[in-house]
Amino acid sequence: GEKAVALEPKNDTFLSNLGMAYIACDSRQEALDCFARATQIRHGDPIRVEMLASGEQAQIEVVAPVPFKLAHDAEQIRYLCAHNLLHADFGEIATAYEDALSTIPPERAPDKPVKLKPSQIRRIARVYNRPLLVPKATACSAGALNPELETETIENAYLRGTPNIVFFDDFLTAEALERLWLFCLEATVWYQVKGGYLGTYLVDGFATPLALQIADELRARFPRIFGSHRLNQLWAYKYDARLQGIKTHADFAAVNVNFWITPDTANNDPSGCGLVLHETTAPTDWAFRKYNSDSAAMEEFLSQADGAVRRVPYRQNRAVVFDSDLFHRTDDLDFAPGYENRRINVTMLFGERHDG
Repeated sequence: GEKAVALEPKNDTFLSNLGMAYIACDSRQEALDCFARATQIRHGDPIRVEMLASGEQAQIEVVAPVPFKLAHDAEQIRYLCAHNLLHADFGEIATAYEDALSTIPPERAPDKPVKLKPSQIRRIARVYNRPLLVPKATACSAGALNPELETETIENAYLRGTPNIVFFDDFLTAEALERLWLFCLEATVWYQVKGGYLGTYLVDGFATPLALQIADELRARFPRIFGSHRLNQLWAYKYDARLQGIKTHADFAAVNVNFWITPDTANNDPSGCGLVLHETTAPTDWAFRKYNSDSAAMEEFLSQADGAVRRVPYRQNRAVVFDSDLFHRTDDLDFAPGYENRRINVTMLFGERHDG
């Protein structure tokens, strides 16, 4: 990995791969440095206020944007300006997004790309999907995971379960939870447009000291679950209250950790809005694409399987740990409108599929 980066120091994929290699070697700071460099190459430096009026050509081409992405970004900029985290001049960008949204017919699906007029594109081209603010999410000196977690009880529940599933509350300390939630509210790193939600990955700016600390402490506190499994992927998703979440799929890993950070006051349905787990594993001979994104194949397979379905209701600071081979999806969503009410989950994948 180091040789590849030395040959092509501007290759963000090589840097990302090297970052994962450093994680496998427990070299957290070296990994963070690699991901920071990859993120800068992929997304550029944060836009400064004096650049807003610049006639300089945009560094990226604005493709047909998705309305719910424009809506999120406008809401986020308004939030950051209201909290004096961005200069008030950035409000003009939110206005440009809102003006573009106002021209989209109401019957148009909010998750389908739209073609903007050249005049609209010129107003947003310099900043669309570019970093505006990326605050620090530092590690917690006293630890990120709740020290009062009954780790042996949780491990026993997972290992003795058929299949391996366990969930528990009060996952993070109050300090770590608040720090992570504020980062997700403030950081303009939500570049990845999914079906009805936005994502941020290690190479997008989510490789923070706090996130990697949580992953490290999971392995240290629950050794019988994670064993030698290393972190192999990490992301956060932020949802639109009008749209649905992640469809049924399984993941290429050994153990999946999913936890939620938006306050419970945003959730209109305390009995749901969390995770739906099928007690059915993906066939061992299926390729990644088939068990991760081939909805028709999964629907047919599950209709013939006799596995039960388990629903884990949404709770802030609740963690769900399960065998990554299990089919699962986001439960139906019913969250209140408003930027701070958007449902946010963090996912960490450990180990490789079929590891012992």
